[in-house]
Amino acid sequence: GDNKTFSYRADGESHLAYFSKFPDSFSKDWTIALIAPENDFIGIMKHTLQLTLLLSCLVLAFAIFLAVLLARSLSKPIEQLKEEVIGVLDFNLEEIGEINSPIIEIQELDAVIRSMKRGLKSFRKYVPATLVQQLIASGEDARVGGQERELSLFFSDIEGFTRISENMPPQDLMIQLSEYFDTISSIITEEHGTVDKFIGDAVMAFWGAPIINENNALDACRAALRCQAAVEVLNKRWTSEGRPMFKTRIGVNTGYAIVGNIGSERRMNYTVLGDAVNLASRLEGVNKFYGTETLVSQGTFRYVQNKFICRMLDTVAIKGKAQFEIIYELMGVVNDDNEQLYQFCKLFNQAYCLYTERQWTQALTIWQQLAEDKPEDKYTLKYIRSCQHLINQDPGQNWSPITNLKEN
Repeated sequence: GDNKTFSYRADGESHLAYFSKFPDSFSKDWTIALIAPENDFIGIMKHTLQLTLLLSCLVLAFAIFLAVLLARSLSKPIEQLKEEVIGVLDFNLEEIGEINSPIIEIQELDAVIRSMKRGLKSFRKYVPATLVQQLIASGEDARVGGQERELSLFFSDIEGFTRISENMPPQDLMIQLSEYFDTISSIITEEHGTVDKFIGDAVMAFWGAPIINENNALDACRAALRCQAAVEVLNKRWTSEGRPMFKTRIGVNTGYAIVGNIGSERRMNYTVLGDAVNLASRLEGVNKFYGTETLVSQGTFRYVQNKFICRMLDTVAIKGKAQFEIIYELMGVVNDDNEQLYQFCKLFNQAYCLYTERQWTQALTIWQQLAEDKPEDKYTLKYIRSCQHLINQDPGQNWSPITNLKEN
């Protein structure tokens, strides 16, 4: 007969109903129904299925947990390697913590990156760091060539270095000179300058390249004053230790020069060339003639006159220059602490302008007033004597305020 099974719920429990229709062999068509709880038939299967699902979920959760741990153990070293490489691109060569990884290749790659950083650190001592950083960032090869740019040029030199070197053991001289160079070059770098080279006891530096710096003259003058102050501190200590002083002379000029890679395709030097460079070097040497410490040119003065205290020292004809040059003595920073010095130089410059215009009587009056406040200033006394001489003996129309230094 026809058999059918139905599932239904009653009293909160699932049941199975089995219906069977018997054939006509009976006197009447009888239908018999067998009803029993569903769990009697499939309860064990359901329990087994539930237990299997629970165990599967536990195993899956544990597997995910292990996968996360494994992924972190792999991704963290890779992330550290990524930071190391980004640091190289930014020319940040400080090493981060040592990378620990179960993967040998990651450890080997970490060792290679560390070795590369050590090499770049050493390379940075020979080549301007900003230049190397630009080359790495651009991905381009260094090529011979340059461009014209307005720069501020800096030259320093040690007075009487030949005599000092003759009276010192070479090893002691090298140690003291290295300390001196480290002090000078650190200040130049802190003031955004580029140390070009060391020439014997001289330092050559410039501002405005490879990174363009609109305040290059201000930074150069600030560096010059800081260098003089730092060397003064060194000299006091060296004197107490029985070592010689390194009296430093500095020349600063601002002007257009060619900056770039000079040399050959096999070997080149990033440096500057041009008349502006020569003038900065000459100014450093002119200090010897005037007994000054730091001289700046007209080109520098026009950018810094409102920030730094400079006095017109003289108008000179310098060897290698067709035109005469007004030279300025760099004396300090314009601030409240230097107000007296600022007013002194302001009047001094006013007197010098009158002097060049042949108004010697008016200039003499101002310089005599300044001498009362600073009787030890030798240039005030020098121009007082010069004015008195010119007033007493008129030099005629051919007189010129220019001092010829082409023979010096």
